[in-house]
Amino acid sequence: MSSLRLESIRKVFGDPNEGEIVAVDDVSMEIEDGEFMVLVGPSGSGKSTLLRLISGLETLTNGNLYLGDEEIGRTKPKNRDLAMVFQNYALYPHLTARGNMSFGLKMQGELDETEIAERVDDAADIMDIGHLLEKMPSELSGGQQQRVALGRAIVRNPEVFLMDEPLSNLDAKLRSQMRTEIQRLQSDLGVTTIYVTHDQTEAMTMGDRIAIMNHGELQQVATPLEAYYEPANVFVAGFIGSPSMNFIPATTDTSADRLTLEHDAFSYGASSVLGDELTADGREILVGIRPEDFDIVQSPTDTSVTVEIDVIEPLGKEHLLYFDIGQETYTASIPGYVQVEAGDRIHLEIPEQRIHVFDAESRRTIKNREPASADEAHPNGQLTIEDR
Repeated sequence: MSSLRLESIRKVFGDPNEGEIVAVDDVSMEIEDGEFMVLVGPSGSGKSTLLRLISGLETLTNGNLYLGDEEIGRTKPKNRDLAMVFQNYALYPHLTARGNMSFGLKMQGELDETEIAERVDDAADIMDIGHLLEKMPSELSGGQQQRVALGRAIVRNPEVFLMDEPLSNLDAKLRSQMRTEIQRLQSDLGVTTIYVTHDQTEAMTMGDRIAIMNHGELQQVATPLEAYYEPANVFVAGFIGSPSMNFIPATTDTSADRLTLEHDAFSYGASSVLGDELTADGREILVGIRPEDFDIVQSPTDTSVTVEIDVIEPLGKEHLLYFDIGQETYTASIPGYVQVEAGDRIHLEIPEQRIHVFDAESRRTIKNREPASADEAHPNGQLTIEDR
């Protein structure tokens, strides 16, 4: 197997005289040998275009692409030793499952019929579809068609698997099952894999690392936990995690003996944890805090805000609380055993060690939350109810 290296990859569609669309802009990263890399981002972020550039289905505008030490950016797709699994499975409707899995090998003309049959049978055993090999695609369920498409990639014994949202057409239960199967398959085969998805759950649960894209630009490459707890900017912080991170605008005030973060609706008294990072007076920032990082306290403090619950979404193990601070709506997550109702007023503590701070203009991270200690408590069991 091989590593894959992208150097300043760029793709522009359109005519310079009639308007261009930059689909992928200066993307550089390295996927290690045997790594499961997930490209994730919203629709139109350029992730599928980047995958098609790697496969050769789209031509590079600029940049270089290396498979191991070999530059393959201008090589024909059939000579790149990559296998792609498409979103719509792309099975030939007039061929059986066996015919679909063996078609690519027959076109290569490098193996005889016996070797091809052995490869197909071995791949069918891996995917547990041996009993489906003589069936037509129209006789197969969505999950079975997906297995055939994966089997077709496996028989190629490629250097790299490319997967373009292969589970998006499946229902939620089957999608969860297939996520596990693809992870097991990739681990067993040890094949370098690039997996495209817009689903952050797939990205967080499947990838060794994830590459977050937006507007054709690479925002951050990190492990799932690094992207969640150490986002590089506001976009990553807001995109990774559900419900997404809250962003509260504030201005630094250092006129007194201590740093405060000023919002129209409240004043937040900070300590040295933030003071070392925010020394300029009047700096506009965004305070980021994830819904689960709020604490409920009995009475107001210098680092709390009093809010009125507008909407409650009970989800069993937790409640999602929606409330307004100023003109914006925010979200908190509390344990499901805490009894609250819409209209209740509660005091939400914003623990300083759990705060992320971003520059309001550049949207870049100034400071990420402190690492959680092993015995860090989450005292959401206490609750003060006002005006019930």
